[in-house]
Amino acid sequence: MIAVNAVSQQALQETESVSAVAKAQVDSISAQMQETESNLKASRTNLGYTKIYAPMAGTITTLPTKEGQTLNANQTAPIVLQVANLDVMTVRAQVAEADVTRLKENMPAYFTTLGNSETRWSGKVRQVLPSPQIVNDVVLYDVLIDVKNDGRKLMTGMTTQVFFIFGKADNALVVPAEVLTRRAAKEDTDKGKAYRVTVLTDKGREQRVIHVGLLTRTQGEVIDGLQEGEKIVANRPAGTANQNNQANNQQRGAGAANAQRPNRGPQL
Repeated sequence: MIAVNAVSQQALQETESVSAVAKAQVDSISAQMQETESNLKASRTNLGYTKIYAPMAGTITTLPTKEGQTLNANQTAPIVLQVANLDVMTVRAQVAEADVTRLKENMPAYFTTLGNSETRWSGKVRQVLPSPQIVNDVVLYDVLIDVKNDGRKLMTGMTTQVFFIFGKADNALVVPAEVLTRRAAKEDTDKGKAYRVTVLTDKGREQRVIHVGLLTRTQGEVIDGLQEGEKIVANRPAGTANQNNQANNQQRGAGAANAQRPNRGPQL
């Protein structure tokens, strides 16, 4: 229309100005819409943070946070609750550095609890932690043992006495450990370690070399060199009861297991 002089130049400029203002308003409203959508997404994300999902199925063991309590996650992550799987428990046993090298993964072990020393719980060594703890100048290593918690009788924080099984012998011929005081290392064989003992026979005392397999604090498994029923002499210190009493009868027990707890009190 401006080409044929239907409208004036001034009217054209006013129309273009109004159009430009309208376009700017559209762009501004579009920007506001994008900002509102961004804020909405952020609000939805923050809303998702208010829902806490347990990473595993289990039982709530501790609940330090109370309903309505304000949590500040800016400095440290707050502990809302702790969940544990009580179907399988982990025993943390402390073993001295002198004995820890004898322990291996999947080695059988058993333990008793302080409140029930008659019940044995069996498990296997899962891991020997490489970092030690020093307690009263003693270097101790943590050994982890997994055990099934049948009946949910085991609880967190219980005190246990752990025994590691290095070997097992059924229906073994055994002798008291007190008679195994004279080693004969040169006569050791693949069967076991050699010891010299004094055996009582019809003809008197006889020196004999026997081979011992598994050995506990109280008994030793006789591999060869002795027969069931033979008598041996125990050399006891002067002043003890039965000082000159000639020695204990051997007996065939139901089993002899070398189940020791390194550096941890007497064996059951």
